[in-house]
Amino acid sequence: MSTRDSNGSRSPICQSSRLPQFADAEELLKQIRTHRALTPFLTDVEISAVTINQKAVDRALTAFRQGAGPDRILLVISVSDAYQQANTGMTIQEYWKMAEKCIQDAKSSGIRVCGVINGIWGCPKTGRTDMQKAVDFTRRWLEMGVDEIEHADHDGRPHRTGFMPIFCHPGCDAGT
Repeated sequence: MSTRDSNGSRSPICQSSRLPQFADAEELLKQIRTHRALTPFLTDVEISAVTINQKAVDRALTAFRQGAGPDRILLVISVSDAYQQANTGMTIQEYWKMAEKCIQDAKSSGIRVCGVINGIWGCPKTGRTDMQKAVDFTRRWLEMGVDEIEHADHDGRPHRTGFMPIFCHPGCDAGT
């Protein structure tokens, strides 16, 4: 799970199966949501849960229903098969299938969903990635009904000139 301030900065709080040190994420969220000194500032803070599998989504939704959960969940898919497998233990196709159910579960609970596309400028395991895949994944997230899209760079790959291709890609219609 993560918090995001009004400037867009995020602090990670991850799921316990991959990072056991965050096994108490729900308790931390509960304390944040109920702490007298913090509650006046929460109107300017959006709390997000990075949920890479169904169990993480279930944890976030349970906390949300109890009034201490995140404002939105992030579902993260990589354009690299190798990186997707390393991060989630699932293939890209398996992840898409799981994400469909997670989006439905979140929407029925009243929580927003952000579809994150990871590795659009490169993969730490396999190197260069195909920008067309990022465009295709963006479309797929939108077709699935996510509320927001994030293009993620987790390892600092893009050079300052590397950002324009995603915005100027011929397959991307910025008007929709």
